[in-house]
Amino acid sequence: MWKKTISIFLLCVLIGILLVGCGQSKNAETLPSDDVFSSEVGEVSVQEVGDGGYQLTVETVLHNNSDKAYEILGNPTCWNVLYVNEQAEAQDLPAGSYTLQPGGELKETKKVNLTAEQAKNCELYVVSQFSIELEDGTSQTYAIQSETREVSA
Repeated sequence: MWKKTISIFLLCVLIGILLVGCGQSKNAETLPSDDVFSSEVGEVSVQEVGDGGYQLTVETVLHNNSDKAYEILGNPTCWNVLYVNEQAEAQDLPAGSYTLQPGGELKETKKVNLTAEQAKNCELYVVSQFSIELEDGTSQTYAIQSETREVSA
């Protein structure tokens, strides 16, 4: 009698453990794929400066194309790294976080001084660099590149 009761009890405990384990795996958070995000070079204005050069003011944008918010980790002064004629802007090292809302965007304005020669047929693109870390410590680094845009001064 006791053996049968203990067997039934152990069977119930085992089933309970399996159900709890399966429920956790269904609710486990996963890292988003790269295509959840996109980057773009937004508005660009060109202004001639006194020394015969030009100053570009460029809007860079990181988009969250999903219906979920993500806390992104990275460099709070330079999430969107602007490349002008294949040269990256200077970057600061401190790290920080930013919550990118569903369908939201992270805009940054960059100013770049160019010589007249550099500004003739200038090519711009942005690479949005960040990482996402889950509660279990799993993380992934992202580098989302925009299309190249040509600007002439």
